[in-house]
Amino acid sequence: MCFEEIDDFYECKTRRKHRAFYNYLKTESNKMEMYSLPEYDLDSDSFKDGPLP
Repeated sequence: MCFEEIDDFYECKTRRKHRAFYNYLKTESNKMEMYSLPEYDLDSDSFKDGPLP
């Protein structure tokens, strides 16, 4: 699997690009993480933050 090109060989052994991409995805998903579900407020006709866990 890892012997077609020298770059592929090093990537197969070190997995540096894979780890960099995984860290990027983890960082972006942490930015979108929701900590509470919004609740609808009838008085102001908008959403407000719900209780934190």
